[in-house]
Amino acid sequence: DPSFESPKEVCLVTARTIASRLWFVNNPDFQEKVLAHLAKYQQLYDVKIFAFILMGNHYHLLAQFPKANRYKFIGAFNSIIAKLTARYQQDFIDGKLWGRRARTQIVPNPED
Repeated sequence: DPSFESPKEVCLVTARTIASRLWFVNNPDFQEKVLAHLAKYQQLYDVKIFAFILMGNHYHLLAQFPKANRYKFIGAFNSIIAKLTARYQQDFIDGKLWGRRARTQIVPNPED
């Protein structure tokens, strides 16, 4: 899990909810807002996004961070997802959404 910023590398980022709780299921309005914020932060942080999927309890993001700002991007994106979860899920009362910091893996080759 690289902690260094590498502007030329493509990364697979994964973030999972605490106890793998299924907060992201069957809510098209929530999903639309997450995608809208992803697009907003993509422009704001100048990130190249190749793929994104929001699963029931986690997401995967395949992206490149040419300005070496992966940490800031992930922090902002995870924060807005937590706020949206609190707004759209009545059972979400804890305030802490993520089980651990986002995991990052470098994807070394285009075919990977």
